[in-house]
Amino acid sequence: MGIFEQVHEPCKPTLTTILSNPLLLHLISPYIPLPSLIALSATCHDLHGLFDASPVPYRRLELSPLRHAYPPPPRPLAIGGTEQRTQQMDDSLTASDFYSAPLRGIFAQLSRRHMLNHISTMVLDGLAVTAELVREIICEDRFNVRVLSIREVKHLNELALRQTLLYAARPGRADGALKLRALYVFGGRDPLEEAEDSGRGARTRRARTRSPLPATGRPAPRSPHLEGQEKVKEKPMKSWYHPSGRILPRRPDVDWATVLHACEGLIYFDAVLCRGPRHNPCHSLLSSPPSYLPAAPTPPATLTYLPPAIATIALGHGCTSCTSCPESPAIYGSSPSPQLPLLAPPPLHASTVRAAQCPLGMLERWNATETGYESAWPPRVYARCEACLKQRWCERCGKWWCEECYDPGRGGGVHGGGEEAEHVGVHDQGGQVEENEVTMDEEHTQPMGSKRECFGCGQTCHSCTKQFIRPCRTCRNEYCVLDNDGSSATDCDWCRYSGRRTLDPY
Repeated sequence: MGIFEQVHEPCKPTLTTILSNPLLLHLISPYIPLPSLIALSATCHDLHGLFDASPVPYRRLELSPLRHAYPPPPRPLAIGGTEQRTQQMDDSLTASDFYSAPLRGIFAQLSRRHMLNHISTMVLDGLAVTAELVREIICEDRFNVRVLSIREVKHLNELALRQTLLYAARPGRADGALKLRALYVFGGRDPLEEAEDSGRGARTRRARTRSPLPATGRPAPRSPHLEGQEKVKEKPMKSWYHPSGRILPRRPDVDWATVLHACEGLIYFDAVLCRGPRHNPCHSLLSSPPSYLPAAPTPPATLTYLPPAIATIALGHGCTSCTSCPESPAIYGSSPSPQLPLLAPPPLHASTVRAAQCPLGMLERWNATETGYESAWPPRVYARCEACLKQRWCERCGKWWCEECYDPGRGGGVHGGGEEAEHVGVHDQGGQVEENEVTMDEEHTQPMGSKRECFGCGQTCHSCTKQFIRPCRTCRNEYCVLDNDGSSATDCDWCRYSGRRTLDPY
């Protein structure tokens, strides 16, 4: 062809070519919702055959954003207190069948498409999930779910759920009968990241989400998922590796500790058992010694035995005195897996316990300078229950003392020696405060322990009490400068109120 030889430009890759790569399909598919995957597979024969031939696109199922996954809202009551019904309800329909009907319908459609058995990670946060439906997911052969998330679900009978877990983890079960490996049930829903919208498309999306007014003049009912998003966005993200304090949104029932102990090594949860010395009968002291031992004085409350309990407080660092703990912290990679909690959110590209417990992605977003403690590698989990930290943990600054280092008599006990280490305020001519804090010669001479001086602050240590609890110069009563609205640095809110004072608060 000579100098007139035609030069062919390289062909641009198509979507089918990109998704034909197994690695790219594995990385992209978790970010595409299931309805979009089904709609995409219906566009051409190549994509339809590609998705049907590989189980990778359907290995993760997240139904929280789907509006059809929520049960219908309650209908308004007509005259006489009867509910308006458009169809006759079957008398044999139970409450469990009614609330789980949307999810059962979705599972039936996935089963007809031969997709249900490919799902290994299932996220049902915030939906109406009953204990009977969880039993089917765990025990029936048509499901192959290994990671299940049912955080903040509705209409869940926890007693029946605990019985299901105990039955699934029974010693006499058949080999391969238990497929579930990770269960998210204690934590809160993940905070949703707001996408930065701009341009005409953002205005169109905002206009579509605006709730219209029907002819009745009342606003139309909103989707339950939109209401859940607004609540979740307000919650800060907490982590077991940081000094997050009370990390669980609500206190678990005491019977959950028995379930976690029975499922140890079989099913992993997003919470762990407290491993404090008081939960170990060999390390703790009984309240009364056996008859064959000589009589001894009653041990302090910090050494008495406690029944198993779930750790609900993330300390983030070791003891203030020894920088460690008697039971040794749980370290990812070296400690046994049952000592490590599952981290939120559930993993995207894997359905294993190791991926759910890995803290590497979380540590990339952690600025160690904000915590006030030096970062340590590898990351460590310091978690205790509230009974193990009674009067030994400050809820404001996060200091805590272990059983071996805690000395109630040092400095005069819990906030003892208050006469010599008390906050003193001297008022000058202009009404300002000259703070004269009596400093200790050495830091180790400060009193140990915590005490509740303010209901808003909770249990606080000596340093936090000295900083935020101050005496009023007028009435001489102590008040908190943070929780007493209307107070100043010198006067409490009652003394600064200039209006009429009455004993009746209303």
